[in-house]
Amino acid sequence: MANLTSANVRTIQAWTEGGLNGKRRVAKRVEIFDATVGGLTNQIPASAFGMRVVEETTAAYNADTTHAVATVPSASGGAVYLYTALDNNTDPADAVIANTPTGLYFTVKGY
Repeated sequence: MANLTSANVRTIQAWTEGGLNGKRRVAKRVEIFDATVGGLTNQIPASAFGMRVVEETTAAYNADTTHAVATVPSASGGAVYLYTALDNNTDPADAVIANTPTGLYFTVKGY
């Protein structure tokens, strides 16, 4: 497998946040499709969203399983990590989402 590229990312909506004189960042509502993502060999780099740094993400909705998946930016902001949700029986775990034909939807914010 390989890291995600922009070929498997569709921008649904994009906008800019921030003041005219302050820091500005791009926000994008995105869909990842036809890709296996997550884990060490299927990383989600910021470059797949046209960014150098991802500062913030929302929870992702997996349309294939109709479940939410936790997303967090890496410490450097160079990648996004996926985690399964915590329940009473398991700890949070690095998640690998198999081929996403119906889509994985979330918002990324960065620059």
